[in-house]
Amino acid sequence: LTPSQELEGAMIKASKLPSLLNIGNCGEVVNLVDNDILPILNNHISKPRLDKTIPMGFIYDTWLRVYLALATALALQGNDRVFEIVSLLFTIIEKHKIKDENLVCKVKLAYANTMKGDFAKSQELLSDIKNCLGTEFIDLTTLNSEKTDIMNYYHLIDVINKFHKKEFDGIQENLFEATIFAGDTGNEFVKNIFKTLLGKIFYETKQAKRAIEIYNEEVTYFANKKLAMGALLAWYLIAEATIVTENAKNSIEIASQALEIAQNPRINNSYFIVLLKILLAKANTELSDYESAKINLESAIILAKKYDMHDLMSRIYLVYGKQYQDLGTIQGPNQVEYLKGAVKMYKKALDIVLTTTRNTYLKTKIEEQTNVLMSYCSLNGFNI
Repeated sequence: LTPSQELEGAMIKASKLPSLLNIGNCGEVVNLVDNDILPILNNHISKPRLDKTIPMGFIYDTWLRVYLALATALALQGNDRVFEIVSLLFTIIEKHKIKDENLVCKVKLAYANTMKGDFAKSQELLSDIKNCLGTEFIDLTTLNSEKTDIMNYYHLIDVINKFHKKEFDGIQENLFEATIFAGDTGNEFVKNIFKTLLGKIFYETKQAKRAIEIYNEEVTYFANKKLAMGALLAWYLIAEATIVTENAKNSIEIASQALEIAQNPRINNSYFIVLLKILLAKANTELSDYESAKINLESAIILAKKYDMHDLMSRIYLVYGKQYQDLGTIQGPNQVEYLKGAVKMYKKALDIVLTTTRNTYLKTKIEEQTNVLMSYCSLNGFNI
């Protein structure tokens, strides 16, 4: 290929990124950007040619949009490389005084911090975004399409943070309002994500069958539209609720199918891979299949550590601790070692919560489980 043909090819591939992101093909986006698009754009920007048929300004704008797409893909994957990319974007944006993209980057950074488990930083960024928008946050007539997207994802991140921390006061009203706003502004994907999360409210209030009805409606929508992110969320929630409405075996079947999709190289969603492995481990433990649970937890730990998913790490250690605690209630030569293992895992989970995530819900759960363990040891004469 000639330099101009090479550049045209990269620009065409760059134009496909938004569509790939819309269907959740994050792995494909990262691969295209890293190998087929950015190297070529970087080369043409660093060594401008006078005979270009494509204007330099258009190349530069595409280059910026490619970085934004890469940041989105990495954030959705739960890949902590997003912090490096967003930092670079902030440098570019501040240098050229691009206000709207600054807000777009803050949204991506807020989402990345949510995936990491730094909810305080995520909320701080959301407050910053709200302050930057000012009266526009309330007056919809002043919002352009880019700002309505910012608002929709603002609402989504805020709701996700509340779910992680189990802060449910007023959340149903927030979800209804956010669903209406997303519908009014034409964002069908986010609208249906909110509708899916409304089902989660029913699950959390011990109405698992009603929750599954909603999840099934939404997973049909996401599957028909080929929206992998939405489908993965719905399948995960269906598998979670199926443990309650049916049994662990059926939950494992659903979660395993969802895991295959999450691991598809085109999608490669590390965050959902870890979530699903945690869920599989819980279901394995319900069936007393401790070996399978251990395999799922060990592989989840490797991935969560690789990408600094602190909140998920604390949840993995909590599940691991419960598994050891279950084994420690069975009389045998390794009983004390299992109980010591449970103590160790609960301590690891608590350390992450106290030093990094500050998730008060998880802190309470870990402390409750530790107290149950210590009471069992005290009653049975085990000195742990």
